[in-house]
Formats: sequence, C-alpha cells, structure tokens
Amino acid sequence: MYENPIDPAPDPDAFFHVKIVLEKPMIRVYVNDTPEPCLTVEELAQRTGGWVGFWKGNKSAGSFANLRVLLSNP
Repeated sequence: MYENPIDPAPDPDAFFHVKIVLEKPMIRVYVNDTPEPCLTVEELAQRTGGWVGFWKGNKSAGSFANLRVLLSNP
C-alpha cells in the first residue's frame, strides 16, 4: 500500500528527480517527471501541522539536492 515499483526503475547510484505533492488528505509521488504519480496514498492521521521526514535506503549515502516540498493551502 505504501510502496510501488517504478517502471523504468531509476539508477540507484545516480541522482533522479522526485516530486512529492502533499495535498490533504492525499500524497502523490512522481519520479523523473512522469505525468502520472507512481504512488498515491492517503494520510494516516488528520494532523494540521507537523514535520515531513525523508530517509535513505540501506547502504545509501542519502544525498538530496534541490529539495522542495510543495504544500497546498488547507
């Protein structure tokens, strides 16, 4: 439910583009400028504020560049 394969899969050893749209109550994830989201999930809680967290995969350096989070107006 909270994971989907990406086709074609991005190179795990190179930078790739990810766009995450937080539009209450939905979260949509787009990879490498795809027109359709590769993942769409509904928020787990009805919070009105808080933090957004990112984590890296096993043995990954976890590098981020030009990170932006787009929030819709509540």
